[in-house]
Amino acid sequence: MAQLLSESRPPATLKSRLIGIASGVMLAAIGYWYTAHGIYTWRHWNGQPVFSWSGVAAGFVVIVVSCAPAWMIVKMTAIKNYQPYHTGRAAHPVNPAKVAEMHAKKGNA
Repeated sequence: MAQLLSESRPPATLKSRLIGIASGVMLAAIGYWYTAHGIYTWRHWNGQPVFSWSGVAAGFVVIVVSCAPAWMIVKMTAIKNYQPYHTGRAAHPVNPAKVAEMHAKKGNA
């Protein structure tokens, strides 16, 4: 777990950035081509509808993330207050007295 939370910089080579930019351009171009030819939606390989403007938007997001510096991506994706899960501990402990009081007020006793 400590390896996942370390402040090491991810490998962001020029080749990986160019591949990301090319992928984003392809997504945006395919989405724009579909829109320009009047195809606004189609079925994905698993049957879900895909809108052509979502390809354009996803392409721009991939381009922006590919152009962003590595330190900015690490800073945006860092976990601020990491607290590991403790076995047997509820996230929000339930107080039975307060639950009974709440039901009594609603008339659901």
